[in-house]
Amino acid sequence: MKRRSISSHLPKLRAAALASFTLFLGTPLAYAAENLKLTNGSFEADILSWKPVGAAISGEKIVCGLSKCLQLNVKNTTVSATSDAKAVAPGQFIAASARMKRTSAPGQEDVSLGIAFYGPGDVLIGTASKWSYSTGPANTWGDVKVSAIAPAGAESAKVVVRGNSTGTLTAYADDVAMSRIVLEDRGQQVFVGRVSAAAIDSNTLYVAANGNPAKFAYYRVSDGYRFNEFTLGNEDIWSVVVGGDSAAYFGTASGKLYRFAYGTDTAPKVISEFKKAAGGTRTIWSLKVGPGNCIYGGLSPDDVAKKADGFKYCPDTTVTTMLPLPATTGVTTDGVTTASYHVRSLAVDLGGVNIPRAVYWGMGNPAKLYKSALDGSGMSDPLSIDGTKEYAYYTDFAKDRLLVRLTGSSNRTVVLDRAGKSVGAEVADINSIGISTLSPACTDLLSSSPCNNTVFYTKDLGPGKGTHLSSYRVDAGEETALALQMGPAAAFAYAPYAAPTQLVSVLRDPEKSVGKIVRYNLADLYNFNKSAVAQSTPFNAPETASGIRTLAVHNNKTYSSGFVNGAIGIGDATANPPLLVKEYLQAEGMAVLGNHLFIGGYPGAVIKSYLITDTGLEAKVTNEVLGKTYGQNRPFAMLPLPKRNDNEVDRLVVATVPKVNEQGALALYSVGNPGSWDVVKPFTGHSVLSLAKIDDVVYGGTSVWRDIDNEKSDGFAKLFTFKPYDSLAVTEVNIEKDIIRPGEWKERAITALLKVNRQIWVLAEDTVLIYDHDTRSFVKRLQTPQDFSYEKWNIAWNAGSMVESNGYVYFSANDTKKTNIYRVNISKPDSVEVVRTGASGTLQVDEQGNIFFINEDRVMKYNTALQ
Repeated sequence: MKRRSISSHLPKLRAAALASFTLFLGTPLAYAAENLKLTNGSFEADILSWKPVGAAISGEKIVCGLSKCLQLNVKNTTVSATSDAKAVAPGQFIAASARMKRTSAPGQEDVSLGIAFYGPGDVLIGTASKWSYSTGPANTWGDVKVSAIAPAGAESAKVVVRGNSTGTLTAYADDVAMSRIVLEDRGQQVFVGRVSAAAIDSNTLYVAANGNPAKFAYYRVSDGYRFNEFTLGNEDIWSVVVGGDSAAYFGTASGKLYRFAYGTDTAPKVISEFKKAAGGTRTIWSLKVGPGNCIYGGLSPDDVAKKADGFKYCPDTTVTTMLPLPATTGVTTDGVTTASYHVRSLAVDLGGVNIPRAVYWGMGNPAKLYKSALDGSGMSDPLSIDGTKEYAYYTDFAKDRLLVRLTGSSNRTVVLDRAGKSVGAEVADINSIGISTLSPACTDLLSSSPCNNTVFYTKDLGPGKGTHLSSYRVDAGEETALALQMGPAAAFAYAPYAAPTQLVSVLRDPEKSVGKIVRYNLADLYNFNKSAVAQSTPFNAPETASGIRTLAVHNNKTYSSGFVNGAIGIGDATANPPLLVKEYLQAEGMAVLGNHLFIGGYPGAVIKSYLITDTGLEAKVTNEVLGKTYGQNRPFAMLPLPKRNDNEVDRLVVATVPKVNEQGALALYSVGNPGSWDVVKPFTGHSVLSLAKIDDVVYGGTSVWRDIDNEKSDGFAKLFTFKPYDSLAVTEVNIEKDIIRPGEWKERAITALLKVNRQIWVLAEDTVLIYDHDTRSFVKRLQTPQDFSYEKWNIAWNAGSMVESNGYVYFSANDTKKTNIYRVNISKPDSVEVVRTGASGTLQVDEQGNIFFINEDRVMKYNTALQ
């Protein structure tokens, strides 16, 4: 995660690591329906080719409608008709559908549609048969759909229409169809050139690109020539440095430290790997070069062990040394325990005469700054910085000054002396990855020379102004606005190496996969009244596919948001590659309202709207109030409320995960009045993750997990209602009643809610509850085949999703090891069936019932069965 907004460098935080794509019986979930062409499925040839058992006859038009149909006369018995056989193979997904009605509705299972599988010799494989039931009112045609996976040994399948009653009824069926479903892979959706991190060493540029897979490349600075490019695993790379041994080092979100020396190594090599004591990896956030050719780094915490650490790797000895750092175990004034610190940044001070060498450690959340000796000893008390900020996000040392970028509701860089005392003006909105090293010495005869006194960076000047290059005089403690427009920088250096006369930078944002190396003459930058002219060199940036965080489906198109700075990919059913729309935020939630796509952006809970056009998306409104005013960070659920009349405006209900030590919010955003927000924080210690609506009532579900830097709260997930057209007054639904006894409710996160007919289906870890809206009662509790709990997770946000399609509720849930696809038959919700195992992200459904889901960086489509 990277780019633009500083706090976007927080962890990717997928629901949990997705397992490799494991398929049930070798069959993937995404398919396109193929008509198996049943003989006489519309019964125009009476019931020829159907095998009746009992009183199954051809119905007349007077009861069937415009054409003939199948009629079952049931009297205290079972009557059925079975279609002709169609060839299938084990593992294939087979679906059947029919229009059905009945003259009375005495019981739930009186009229049904089934799929039966047969092995060699036309022998029925009885345990594999699946059934769905006609549940509508009497004398009313309705759709009944059923599907099943062909079992081992299956050679054929048949459709069965069945009536079964202890009384008397007449059942009818028409337009019976059977289909076989085949895989449709929509492919990678967000594939762009990236410069996620970079370093420049003399005439060599090193570039890391996050993605699936990530890439690492090196170039000649003078002309942009790419020497080589290497493919890594699915990685995020936050920092690249060049050590004193002239080798490149980079660290990853999976805790791997790589080294690459182009003169001797054929590819980057993993030299250290950092893991948590109880399992899991520790992100390497930052790297800096220290004395003795050693590389210093900062890690994400070991939450279980309550450890915050830096490390030192020295190539001369090939030894990695852990450097223990202060880890918070205190309790906030709100009674909320904060997790251990991320070591988000660091800076190395090489000291001087009678000045010992030191390392400064920038931490969070909240922001802390410590100072230690090179070996981690002599740890200071926290230096004086604004503790209301979230992170000491970048820490740099230049001459005798410490520049610390503090992030939170604003991005401010403070300038301190070695003791942590403020000694210069603050700088706002720096957006480069760190700042340059101190400018080189020169022969300038000025009494107050900028040579050996200046650092450079890029900063965002705000809407309509863009990013500019700026400089800071460390001796004077003042910023100089150079009024030179250029993109955000990923790295700086000075050239030529022997006698530098130029500032060299590589920009963070390639245009159409073409990166840019930019040079300015230092003399022009020192004399800021003189117009400086940039010299630019293009290079082919590494292209990688972003993992997809969020997916929306609208009008036969998919909208896929990559992890931060992954852009939005717009895909359709053509062979053309997805259209890419640049977007620096990571959409935690997406919703289509009218002709606009809304995203809930992380970090900072930014709500953005895009006009949906024939050619893509056109950015319209950006609203940051939810994050800046109300302390929210991740807008997970977004429920559209179209206006009901001309006196209303379109609105969005937004459910959020908060920033550290905040409470999750329920917010109502008036689209027609972008400044209008109604916000409540209904439950202390909770996030709000899920939303669904029946009539004018909205249901919400909570989680006891909030920001990653908070431990989970005590207690369990809550279900609540409110009436958005009246107010945000929340009424909690008592879960421990009806079918759940007091003390039995132990689920900590309600990750999805879904309206099905007049009911709300609730997904809570390994449990599905069905709540009847009209009777205000829980009517069913279902359990996944394998019990699991998120109790030991440090977050549980996007761990589930739920959609309705073809007579079933499908849901994805992470069983703590892999994400599985499950389903429940709506007509008879008595069990949970495992449909697929592994590698499935968010599920979405379109107007036709087609199911789409995320498989890492790809969108897969599970087409609806034939109607």
